[in-house]
Amino acid sequence: MKKALAFIAVFVLGLIVGFPVGARVGVWQFLLADAQYKASILSTQIKSLRAGKPEPIIVGMEISLNGELANHGQYMESHFSWLWPELKSQDDKPIRRAVAYRLANPYQGPDHTKPESWNPDVDMNSEFVRDVIEGQRIQEHYIRKVLDYYGNGSVPAPKTSALERGR
Repeated sequence: MKKALAFIAVFVLGLIVGFPVGARVGVWQFLLADAQYKASILSTQIKSLRAGKPEPIIVGMEISLNGELANHGQYMESHFSWLWPELKSQDDKPIRRAVAYRLANPYQGPDHTKPESWNPDVDMNSEFVRDVIEGQRIQEHYIRKVLDYYGNGSVPAPKTSALERGR
């Protein structure tokens, strides 16, 4: 009986300590591994800017903004924010600025439910296409959640840069 209780105590202690530590270390390792891909994207963007072709970069950033807004919507529903209390912002001005920008500058990517958004030889009934369509619906849900929550009329107008005012 004592061995069973000792085993259970060690197991529970392992969970209590291991889960938060593992979650933190795992996230850090992911960020480190992901750096190679981010570096590649940034180098391609810099080359495009230097070549005077900003449009693909702007489109990519619009898509990324939608993704980050959706991620924030998922974070709003997360029950694991206690793992990283230092990430909890006391000031919501940054997300409000992003929401103000998105509300003033809507971006709608391709509608993946329509066959014309895909190459002609893509099977619209494939599992991959169904997953992409479902992912788009989920992303749109979370974007709407963030826009509705932070876009309540108290969102400050986006500030324009000197470059934008000069146009």
